[in-house]
Amino acid sequence: MDHVPFFLDSHPLERRNGASIGDARVRQLAPGIANGNSDCVKIARVRITEAGAAMLADAMAQNGRFSIVQLDTCIITFPVLLALRLPDTTAALFRDLPPSLTVLDLGKTKLTSKIMSTLAPHLPSSLRELILERCSLCADAVALLAPHLPHGLSRLNLLANKLGDAGVAVLAEHLPAALTELDLSYNGLTDASIHSLAGRFPPNLQRLDLHKMTMSIAGADLLFNSVPPSMAQISLLEVNGEGSTRTFNEFSSQGALSVSGFE
Repeated sequence: MDHVPFFLDSHPLERRNGASIGDARVRQLAPGIANGNSDCVKIARVRITEAGAAMLADAMAQNGRFSIVQLDTCIITFPVLLALRLPDTTAALFRDLPPSLTVLDLGKTKLTSKIMSTLAPHLPSSLRELILERCSLCADAVALLAPHLPHGLSRLNLLANKLGDAGVAVLAEHLPAALTELDLSYNGLTDASIHSLAGRFPPNLQRLDLHKMTMSIAGADLLFNSVPPSMAQISLLEVNGEGSTRTFNEFSSQGALSVSGFE
């Protein structure tokens, strides 16, 4: 399906001079967002206050067609959040996420527990993909997110955060049954996370990414004996653990499951 994007971005010359879009420019562009035929908004390098975020959120809500919102690398209000330390700046946007939203990408945007407490309760039930890679998410933030994950969510990307085994333990209790893809790579995980996930894998899970974790032979055995029959691929780049590669090879050689990323 082709999506018609609406780009909210500063001009390249403005970016070189350190300038960016502010509230006044958002006010000018809001009617185009509200009345346009776009279903995808991509927002970058925007410096706005909570008032600007509210205008943008209102325009998106009036449009009613948006299914994808992509906020890339500390976008929308987050430069203000970092520079001026206004932790509530994001609230206006997150309270009014479009009800038709299916994909939300907040990759590389720092999400504190306070921000997550605003975002999580307002995730729309229509959401199918949630991308939160490299967002500095800690276990406390995940504990706020997990109970609010939409039941129909099929893809959850939590790559390169700070979940640790404690974060996965909470997440495992709330994984949506519809989930088919789960990425927990580069989160400092150990066998404890495998024990938390065992018996709680969504029944239709097809892809699991666990790059850069520490796993023993026992952990590897538990992992491969607990994944659902629907599992088609497990990616295990740079997994540390003596003897675990042998276990991976044994399961991969059976042909029913693709295991990649190890030597």
